[in-house]
Amino acid sequence: MKQIKIINLIIIIVLLLISNSCSSDYYDDRYVIKDVSQPCDIFLYATDTTYFISSVTIHIVGMVKGECIFEIENGAAGYETIKVKDSIDYIYRNDWYEPKIHLRYLPIQGIIGDSLVLKYELI
Repeated sequence: MKQIKIINLIIIIVLLLISNSCSSDYYDDRYVIKDVSQPCDIFLYATDTTYFISSVTIHIVGMVKGECIFEIENGAAGYETIKVKDSIDYIYRNDWYEPKIHLRYLPIQGIIGDSLVLKYELI
């Protein structure tokens, strides 16, 4: 009986360790917007350009009071506009074939908050 309890405890510990390792942050590259009240131009760069780049993923996270707009370069189509507000957890994905991408951050009047983080990957 005692051995069954120990085995069950070991299984639970292993499962907890596996679940914690899976919840780690996926993106290595980040850009921080420190002053959310000011507009800015942002350039994100691929860290490894030895491979053919075919996509971009940008995960925007943060907490602000108010709304803001991100204009994300979208090749020949110009810029794609994304409007976010308050508790931000937005993922942008698209085909992309360059080692750099341009974004514009445009706060809407009266926005306040600490910062916004752009976690990204160009692969």
